[in-house]
Amino acid sequence: MRFDFRRIYVHTILGALGGLLGWALTIPLAWLQLGGTVGLFLKDTLIGALAGLALGVALGAYDGLFASRSFKRLLKGALLGGLVGVCGGALGLILSETIFLLGGGGVWPRALGWALFGVLVGSAQGIGQWSLAKVGYGMLGGLLGGLIGGSTYERLSVLLQMFASRELGLSVGGAIGLTILGIFIGGLVGLVEVVMRTAWLWFTRGMLEGQTVTLDPRRKEQVLGRADDCQIVIPGDPDVLPHHAAILRQGGAFVVEPRDGPLLLRGPQEYTPVDKHTLRHEDRLQVGKTRFTFLGEQKGGAS
Repeated sequence: MRFDFRRIYVHTILGALGGLLGWALTIPLAWLQLGGTVGLFLKDTLIGALAGLALGVALGAYDGLFASRSFKRLLKGALLGGLVGVCGGALGLILSETIFLLGGGGVWPRALGWALFGVLVGSAQGIGQWSLAKVGYGMLGGLLGGLIGGSTYERLSVLLQMFASRELGLSVGGAIGLTILGIFIGGLVGLVEVVMRTAWLWFTRGMLEGQTVTLDPRRKEQVLGRADDCQIVIPGDPDVLPHHAAILRQGGAFVVEPRDGPLLLRGPQEYTPVDKHTLRHEDRLQVGKTRFTFLGEQKGGAS
């Protein structure tokens, strides 16, 4: 297994940036005084929506920024991620406050609420790519990240307000806390995908060299090519055609076939054209000048 540390690292950085942006958006609300339970829930709804927006945009932008290198997909991922983040963040913080009130206060009721926040926001990237598998990875990673990061955030805020001042807890504590929350949610979303995926492509030559792309086992077809509507966009290779090849799910196995352009498979000595091929672990393929290796399942079982 080739462990994709780059994916985890990039998700961690994006999560941290999303958390910091979330703090910048919500800091004016932290000082807002709204009376009564209704006011409290309204404030939490606004804070959750803005924090979720920031994290959703950051995680949703991953594909367009680092995988497909496509501005159109970047915009789509950021918009869908932001929308999911707004809804998930608002609902997560409402549930957080409800659990906090029912639980009689304390750090862990808040942390459970942040875990729910993480579940909803963590799904943003998968929804942006219309991938059920990635939605699942994101929800599990978000749950773990929200629980760990949220408990750290709440404990830090309490300690700063206890030993320093309320102002310091709201400002410095909020900045550090939301950044930590973003780090854990982003990093664990990336980690869970790397650990749980069953099949993926590892690019060995071309603009995507060193990167991996997860294959969704629930999709019947995943197209590789230069066009933005491909599931796997291969940028920067003029010899790759708009819909160059496709990976199909047939009888429990992954099968690759050419579409607009030729597909090459590495044999004992060189790359040779193929019409249709059932992928096996460590098969090496080429489209245009881009080369990649299939890793994961073999026909008849997982490797």
